[in-house]
Amino acid sequence: MSKTSLSTALGNGSTSEREIMIVDDDRITVMIVRRILDISGVQANVTTFENGRHALDYLSRIRRRCLVLLDINMPVMNGWQFLDAITEHGNVDSVDVVIFTSSVDAADHERAGKYSIVQHYIEKPFTSSTIAEMKRHHRLTEFFDHTQARMY
Repeated sequence: MSKTSLSTALGNGSTSEREIMIVDDDRITVMIVRRILDISGVQANVTTFENGRHALDYLSRIRRRCLVLLDINMPVMNGWQFLDAITEHGNVDSVDVVIFTSSVDAADHERAGKYSIVQHYIEKPFTSSTIAEMKRHHRLTEFFDHTQARMY
């Protein structure tokens, strides 16, 4: 993938469509996150990827505002490699990342803060409280409908 193709695909965020990308190799975690997003009034398409490489390839083909829920430890391309690749290509105004990981290592949290596109760092498990935190973040609020949260 070339710098140009990723930059062009990310566009300027002018489209009204939004995408939430869950990037995690743990199928149970993905299932839980999808369910929580479903009952939390998400206002975006939700797609899942088992590693950073697949997510990066997908980003090179779409033109949407994206929120990436990113695990750190994955095969093929881990979360750090994904962040390095996407920031290397520039023009990431239409992409925000929330790291959600089982890592409690302070060094990981500090490292995440060095990436301007990382808006939040969340330790698993992913819960409805996680969504509430994300809804309060000014760059992430557009992905959620604050008036309609369905409870089951």
